[in-house]
Amino acid sequence: RLQELLQRAASMGFALEKWQQQNVWILSRASQDYPRVLRETLGDTRSPLLYGIGNKALLKNQSIGFVGSRSINAEDEAYTQSLAQQAVEQGFSIVSGGAKGVDQTSMLAAIEAGGSAIGILADSLLKTATKPQYRKALQEGRLLLITPYYPEASFHTGNAMGRNKYIYSLSKGVVVAKSDEKGGTWSGATENLKKQWVPLWVRDIDYPGNKQLIAL
Repeated sequence: RLQELLQRAASMGFALEKWQQQNVWILSRASQDYPRVLRETLGDTRSPLLYGIGNKALLKNQSIGFVGSRSINAEDEAYTQSLAQQAVEQGFSIVSGGAKGVDQTSMLAAIEAGGSAIGILADSLLKTATKPQYRKALQEGRLLLITPYYPEASFHTGNAMGRNKYIYSLSKGVVVAKSDEKGGTWSGATENLKKQWVPLWVRDIDYPGNKQLIAL
């Protein structure tokens, strides 16, 4: 057993060296930079380690969260962009999940408006950080990509659900742009309503998940 543990330590050493070369930093629960709001909101359920690429100082900003479907139309996109830009104009950063659809739209709208964004990723931190649309904002210190999961993790539904609580905990309030009646957006929004983490703003449109959330 000791031999196996020592081999694991060696593997972790190689991984750390690789990640450092790709500008990955790690925050442990013991670090002074570990967000206090996560300690206060999530308690012992918070991740012992956070992996990130980008400006960790953004974790101290006042932020508004954006969540929603991966599948959006032009009207959904325009709504998300408009509200994200308004949030930036009022001095907020944007926090979202980094996925296609509402997440990426809100983050890019914030960056294009001269603001900053935080992406809480469920997978592929290293791959996401190399995307062309994020490169300049990372270099300018206006974007942070962070995950409570292994930096090279592939997509897993459980991880996508699990990262929701970090979006809510790091926000002063969260906008639900478009939600189905199941899936990650629905799960995160209903969990927030149950645990009363932060105020929830649900867009009033004739869409099943949105209507159900408003009813709740």
